[in-house]
Amino acid sequence: MAQRPVVRVDVWSDISCPWCWVGKKRMDQALAQLEQVDFEVVYHAYVIDHKTDPGGEQYLAYNRRRWGGDGWTGDLRRSGSPDGATFADWVWWPSSLKGHQLLLLAQEQGKGREAKDLLLRYTYEQGENVSDIGTLVRAGRELGLDEGEVRRHLAEDRGRAAVLRDDETGKRELGISGVPYFIVGPGGGGGGEPGRRYALSGAQPAAAFVKAVGKVLAEQAG
Repeated sequence: MAQRPVVRVDVWSDISCPWCWVGKKRMDQALAQLEQVDFEVVYHAYVIDHKTDPGGEQYLAYNRRRWGGDGWTGDLRRSGSPDGATFADWVWWPSSLKGHQLLLLAQEQGKGREAKDLLLRYTYEQGENVSDIGTLVRAGRELGLDEGEVRRHLAEDRGRAAVLRDDETGKRELGISGVPYFIVGPGGGGGGEPGRRYALSGAQPAAAFVKAVGKVLAEQAG
């Protein structure tokens, strides 16, 4: 029986990034089309605005503070709606540090993709504030994580340090200046040469992911 090809997708994104919600929806559409491929999706923390109030900020207040208003979100909503990113109940602009801590914990337990989807859905579709510890503990329960472990991880400096290390790596070492940002390459433990990894910046259409995966598969077959 032929072994299925494995493709790795490294994703740098922020929970406090509405375009990352759109980008995730489009990536998931592409991966669902490629049923013959096994995917390793690895999420990396990226914090766009370290100055966000630790408790989160109200949606409109944040937009007024940063950009003078939320008029720019009209294009975002129109673009994301066909992909299922409807922004139906967007109440908060959260500080994402604690949310990233929960995400990295979930990823260690093989639930990274589910956690990322849940935290983004909480933020943009369900009116939740993922800066709030109680909200994150509830998210952890929904993911099937141990509540005591979640609380300990969110309270530990180790979890915060891991988020800041990821953030620093993306910005300083890889030169990522905007998210979402994706690197598609061979998976299954094979690092491959740099030329076999393809970067996609921004909320790319599903077809762009399919094309990048196709290039990786062609090189693996060749």
